[in-house]
Amino acid sequence: MSQTAETISVQCACGKKLKAPATAVGKKAKCPACGNVLTIEAPPPPPVEEDDPLGAIYDLAEAEKQAARNNQVDDSPRCVKCGHEMGAGAVLCVNCGYDMRSKSKVGAKPLAASTKPVIDPDYEKKAGKNKRDKMAPDGKLIVGVALSAAFALAAGVLWFGVTWGIGWDFYILSALIGVGAGVGMQVGQKGFSNAGGVIAAGITLAVIIVSRIAIVLAFLAPALRHTAGGSSNTESALGKYDQRVVEQMVDDQLKSANQDPEDADDNATERARKATLAKLQSMSPAEYQAKVKKAKDDGEVQELVSLESEEAASHIDHTVGHRQQFEAMLDAEKKAKDKVLAMTPAERQAELARLRTAEQAEAQAAAARAAAARASNPTSSASASLGMAVIVLLIFGIRPIIIMILAMGIAYRTASGSVTST
Repeated sequence: MSQTAETISVQCACGKKLKAPATAVGKKAKCPACGNVLTIEAPPPPPVEEDDPLGAIYDLAEAEKQAARNNQVDDSPRCVKCGHEMGAGAVLCVNCGYDMRSKSKVGAKPLAASTKPVIDPDYEKKAGKNKRDKMAPDGKLIVGVALSAAFALAAGVLWFGVTWGIGWDFYILSALIGVGAGVGMQVGQKGFSNAGGVIAAGITLAVIIVSRIAIVLAFLAPALRHTAGGSSNTESALGKYDQRVVEQMVDDQLKSANQDPEDADDNATERARKATLAKLQSMSPAEYQAKVKKAKDDGEVQELVSLESEEAASHIDHTVGHRQQFEAMLDAEKKAKDKVLAMTPAERQAELARLRTAEQAEAQAAAARAAAARASNPTSSASASLGMAVIVLLIFGIRPIIIMILAMGIAYRTASGSVTST
């Protein structure tokens, strides 16, 4: 290392000599030949005079300082060609391919680039196309719907038959409808799907409701069979006559037997009906027509008295006590009856037509007011819906509804593949 007035001469480990300004002492520089980083050192002190006995000691101390500083800068081996750091004992640079033994490039591509993995960007897309869900349906959904409905109806018929045979509602069997609907959908579409599960659950609900209604009606069958077996001929024969005449004559027969028409049992009513049929069959056409006319007049009188009483009751003072109101209603009914009995047939017809028209107009007005109230008050519609839900609950019962919900769940899970898997 030499020095002039303005520059310092520094030699790299690769043999390249560098020049730097004197002010760069202590700074780091990179060799342009090999890329090695070195620190610019101050030049050694001037030579010691020959007559100075401590000169050799100074030279040795300075040499040790220089070696220590070189070790602190960078003691790792580097490629003499590109300056890239090399591992201990390495003879080949992985960055430029320079061989330290032959002092030349080997011609191979840089190792860092050659070992980089190659990734196909379309790999996941190609794998997704080739992937197949083993549970996906292979058949048509419409076939699944048909078989689901058929299996569910078969289970519904079984439920109805068992209930009919044992005489009471064995509602637990309604769960079989859900099983049938789910299995039918699974077999028909040859697999599983969420759409099939939803449809199977809907079919289950529909079939359970229909079967339940049929079972409720079936409990009336014993009474119907009793009527058909005991009085089918009487019913058929009385059906040919005016029912107002029949009802009036049956009531007269019960009263003559000291029976209250409202409280008479089936046997007494049946005897009265048979006696009425016998009398009607023995009547002449003129006698029968007179009975029809009387029944018609009596019916009109009763209807007219009722309408007149209702009209009079609408004018009663409701601010008075209940007893006064009741007495006023009885008085209004008595006056209405006297008024109607004093009318001629033509007057009765005219008054009846007027009251019927007024009653119909009032009914229409009430319906319009109710519709307006529902439109202005949405909570009323919600209350009506809640009322219908309560009615359905009372008809079907809590436990059958729970079983119905479970059956729908079974149908969905079976058809969607949540129970069975392949």
